[in-house]
Amino acid sequence: MAITRSLQYSIRSLLISFLLISSCNLCRAQWVSIGPDGGDARSLAISSQNPDRVFLGTSSGGLFRSDDGGRTWTFTAQFGFNAEYVLERIAIDPRDSQVMYVALWSINDKNRGALYKSADGGKSWQSLPAMLDKSIRALAIAPSNPDVLVVGALQGIFRSADAGAHWQKLSEGTTIKNVHSLAISPQDSDVIFAGTWHLGWKTSDGGQTWSALSKGILDDSDIFSIIVDPLNPSVVYASACSGIYKSEDSGESFRKLTGIPFSARRTHVLKQVSDSPGAVYAGTTQGLWRTTDAGASWKQLTSSAVVVNDVIVDWREPAHVILASDRMGILTTSDAGRSFTPSNRGFSHRQLQALVADPNTQTLYAGSINDREFGGVYRSHNAGLDWEHIGAGLGNRDVYALERSATGTLIAGTNDGVFILPTGSRMWQSASLMQRAMSLGKSRTRANFNGSEAYLGKVFHVRTINRQGNEVWIAATSEGVFSSSDEGQHWVGGAVIGNGDFTNFDCKQDQLFIGNSRNAFISRDLGQTWQQLPLPNRTRLVTGVLFGPDLSLWVTTDLGAFRSDNGNTWHAVTAGNDHSTLSYINVTSQAHLVALSARRDKVFESNDAGATWNLLTESQRPLRQLLATANQLFGVVQFGGIVVGTFSESNAQSTNRLPLVAQGDPSN
Repeated sequence: MAITRSLQYSIRSLLISFLLISSCNLCRAQWVSIGPDGGDARSLAISSQNPDRVFLGTSSGGLFRSDDGGRTWTFTAQFGFNAEYVLERIAIDPRDSQVMYVALWSINDKNRGALYKSADGGKSWQSLPAMLDKSIRALAIAPSNPDVLVVGALQGIFRSADAGAHWQKLSEGTTIKNVHSLAISPQDSDVIFAGTWHLGWKTSDGGQTWSALSKGILDDSDIFSIIVDPLNPSVVYASACSGIYKSEDSGESFRKLTGIPFSARRTHVLKQVSDSPGAVYAGTTQGLWRTTDAGASWKQLTSSAVVVNDVIVDWREPAHVILASDRMGILTTSDAGRSFTPSNRGFSHRQLQALVADPNTQTLYAGSINDREFGGVYRSHNAGLDWEHIGAGLGNRDVYALERSATGTLIAGTNDGVFILPTGSRMWQSASLMQRAMSLGKSRTRANFNGSEAYLGKVFHVRTINRQGNEVWIAATSEGVFSSSDEGQHWVGGAVIGNGDFTNFDCKQDQLFIGNSRNAFISRDLGQTWQQLPLPNRTRLVTGVLFGPDLSLWVTTDLGAFRSDNGNTWHAVTAGNDHSTLSYINVTSQAHLVALSARRDKVFESNDAGATWNLLTESQRPLRQLLATANQLFGVVQFGGIVVGTFSESNAQSTNRLPLVAQGDPSN
């Protein structure tokens, strides 16, 4: 992404000054987001008073703000815990941009959701009680009377006439449910259009009566978006799974518009240019389209790879358009769509699973999942200030683990075996000679392998061990535990006492400590023999295993963290004055450990091998992993990229730090 020299200097100065303050108390510091930029962006809203103020919502409950028209972003608020909520809609009061609303729904429970209101421009938020447990998919403010709010939820349609203080269910006594889109007439707040998963509806009397929008629209059409022409309210556009429709009689009848290919007809959002009635943008699953003649013809403005979730048009400068997209994040144009550029500085919504730091340089490596062609591995040579995507050769594979070999080769554990990136190369290749001989474009299955070659499956962890001068690679996978003495060309191993799916792993010297969700095992001879360990009483889920100082054993479970000297007797570990249970622990030196609370919003540290713990810092967003270097603390945010803090001065002086790998359970 191209940015101005002054902006780049400001960002660089901020980050460098932050990283160099090693003597500050981290509890009083702020986390700085360092990327990798981009990812999934869900919803957008622009202030009607200041078009430079733009808000962005994510599918994991995060809210970001831009004060420069979408060029750069700042994290503002986190709604919900553990990435449960999708921030589906953002609405800003056209009279007072300090008044805002956000609509949420839960990915875990279709009957859960919420509506929040802010009176200070998004600095603080209050839940509106009447909308609790409403799975909200649509939200609209009446242009003629901004005190009127309408909410569309799976449970029906709701209306407030006093800016959210009191609510009335407009769909009571009807069959209207599963509401996905809303529009209110710009001239009359009683005229409301609603789109559902099955059909469209209209009321002209504030919800007392409803009529189906069925004339001209194919039966059983999901209505994704509805807009009403601000200058001529009789003109209504609706997008559905069956295409885009237009009405010129206020919804009494519709006709299907042509010009967009069938493959792009899943149109998530329609947006009209306010001062140009014939100009309408259509954000689809295969790019952004635009008509300038009220739907008579359409032109594709982006590639079909762009999945558009939302669109906003700058009312001050209509040629400035901002898109929220899957995987690509924010795309902007200043020439009405002739060209688009990424605009994600400060915004990251990538699901990172691995983070590795080069102890001798400022180089960081991050591995991601669920990013398809935009994922795999990212690299930064300047401690996260800038990132490059190095995914060539990985295809669309997910990367669960990263490690550096003694020769500098970067090793990736993927959902399709182990891949390597030799020093100086820009093309990944399979480490296995047999896999390398097969087509890289085809995922391997167990059926492809003969008895002489091990099938690794999903590789959740990869580590290197120096054994008597020779480097051994260890892989914990869905199929078991494997080792290689020839840099991954050949692997031996398999299931451990009939178990696989080893998402938890650590190693130290010749000892291996592994676990799946239900069991934990230890080997004292580099995997030649295994012993199953009894787990702490009443634990039902293992989320992490770790060798602590002096080869002590640590596990994190659904009941918190436990420590054992021999694996037979376990002692609960809590932290802080409130005896917080811990969900994640990592060793940064022989006596120094860092840990996360159960909600993953507090970071604790221990300077005495885990005997006592102190609160180090807190995070607005849940963290899933921690990585410590000599004077920096990196956190991996769940669905939020990487953030960085600093150690206090005493911790910055710690020496003999262990390999710089952020360990974690890929399932977390």
